[in-house]
Amino acid sequence: MKNIGLKLKDKREENGLSIEEVAEDLKMRPSQISSIEEGKTEDFKDVFYLKYFIRDYAKYLGLDSERILDEFNEYLFDMTSKIPIELIKEAKKDKNENNDTISPYTKESSKIKVPKIIIGLAVIVILIVVGYFIVSNYKGNDFSDNDITYSFSKEANGKVILFSSKEKLENGYIYDRDDETIKFCKDGIRRHILKRTDIKLRGIHNYENICAALAATAPLVSIEKQTEAIKSFNGVEHRLEFVRELDGVKYYNDSIGTSPASTIAGLNAFDENIILLAGGSDKGLDYKEVGENIARKVGILILTGPTAEKIEDATLKAKNGENVKIYHCENLKEAVELSKNVSTPGDVVLLSPASASFDAFKNFVERGIKFKELVNNLK
Repeated sequence: MKNIGLKLKDKREENGLSIEEVAEDLKMRPSQISSIEEGKTEDFKDVFYLKYFIRDYAKYLGLDSERILDEFNEYLFDMTSKIPIELIKEAKKDKNENNDTISPYTKESSKIKVPKIIIGLAVIVILIVVGYFIVSNYKGNDFSDNDITYSFSKEANGKVILFSSKEKLENGYIYDRDDETIKFCKDGIRRHILKRTDIKLRGIHNYENICAALAATAPLVSIEKQTEAIKSFNGVEHRLEFVRELDGVKYYNDSIGTSPASTIAGLNAFDENIILLAGGSDKGLDYKEVGENIARKVGILILTGPTAEKIEDATLKAKNGENVKIYHCENLKEAVELSKNVSTPGDVVLLSPASASFDAFKNFVERGIKFKELVNNLK
């Protein structure tokens, strides 16, 4: 959000306009113009109100308003992909204080903060699932998987169902890492439901999601229907999406990986040698942690875009980073062609840029579509 604000501020100053002049022309308050330029959201009623202010401001300044809105939408996605624990606690606290369902609005003010919109939606999704309450595993006095979600179980009116990828539950759903199997547990007896090899999705986080989905739909459909649906599900487009296998090499589209955190999750979904295609528009993020994960998981790193040097620097500074072969390419087409030339059977080619797409594409969707087109044209 701050990057968007800086672009607008720089363009306003380049045009020789004052905040007061802009506010008068756009029928806005000067404080709202300042808030947008500083990357703050407190001065707006809700996210949609803010979105249209940003669009009108960008258009007024002669910027590409659609591109700015795409950046804003990507910012919102980043918010949903890493909801801070402190803010979840705050939302839960609001619920307790107001004795009402969690809402992004407070009693004191009609103003809204973007994070609380997202938190409210996320918590509601967790709380209301066919009359059940499905939470990450709790064992003894220690919260083994997620203490925040488990703490919500005290407020559940329905049945609480546990799931875990770390503990062997007596009751609930588990992903057993030892034999890579999803199981239903009842009174200590574990029924095998699906092997990892039956599932097209990759990553522990997806196997945990499947456990939650099984728990939510168990009262509604048979286990046979559940497993049939899971086996046929290819995942959501641009999120660790399998594209094709060519010459023993599998290609995956994770264009939604616009931040280091989302790329780390993508890397951890694979045990194979990874050829990573990364880099793009710079959102001013810290690449230290993703560099450490690249050094640990990636054999070949192919970089494009403005963040290429940052990602390379973070990788080389990490332990064993010097063992990663690093290439630089001018564009995605060149990167895809190079990935084919340097790959060997058994490798995974993963597009997960850890960066926004705006240096070369309208948004991450356009980037993902182009990647799939390039991969499908390889011979």
